[in-house]
Amino acid sequence: MALPKVIHPTKKIQIPSLGRELEFEPFTTQDEKAIILLDKDASLYEKCKLQKEIIEKCCRSDGVDFSTLSTIELAYVFLQLRKISVGGALELSTTCPKCNEEIPASIDIGLVQFEVDKLKPLTFTLNTSDGPYIVECTHIRPDDLQYINSEKINFEDMAVMLRSMSKPDGNDIIEFTHEEKLELFNQLDSTVAEKIVKYANNAPKLVYHMKIVCPECNHEFEGDLQDFFI
Repeated sequence: MALPKVIHPTKKIQIPSLGRELEFEPFTTQDEKAIILLDKDASLYEKCKLQKEIIEKCCRSDGVDFSTLSTIELAYVFLQLRKISVGGALELSTTCPKCNEEIPASIDIGLVQFEVDKLKPLTFTLNTSDGPYIVECTHIRPDDLQYINSEKINFEDMAVMLRSMSKPDGNDIIEFTHEEKLELFNQLDSTVAEKIVKYANNAPKLVYHMKIVCPECNHEFEGDLQDFFI
């Protein structure tokens, strides 16, 4: 007789950019093992790819394309998934600015703030040989990271945020390949490029503000934790 499949209760998680709640099962011990075994030197692309795979595996709602979510929104969804899977506390660490002692920190996932208002796409108009087009940019997505060679996004890397262009009436939509993104980005004037840079620098974050007393030197300080992958 075959072993029956374990049925897990589902819970709803709000997806900000979609404006809807989706049903999720908690992730399993197999998924948690994959997180633990991920190389500590893994690239941001590898980390986000694993997040996305686990989120897709646990989602029980139909018709959702998680590849359209930004890396930071996927990190937010993953945090919420972690909350329903293994609890609301997250063990992290920070560094004392006075003595450089590493300090363990336990945070409540429910108090992590997500800057939802910064998710809105950037659009601008380009005059082309085929008339005006509206170009849309969004914040960096997991698949974009395979084209970025460092943890810090440089100017040329910002081309990955270009998504599509269409006529002002919404017709003649052009979806870019990576090569087309680079080609178009290199044709932009400095004014438009500055808009993209400003948009990238204003990307949403996950932030947890905390007050800490260093157990080593008793220095009191406040800080924001912003790395919530694990």
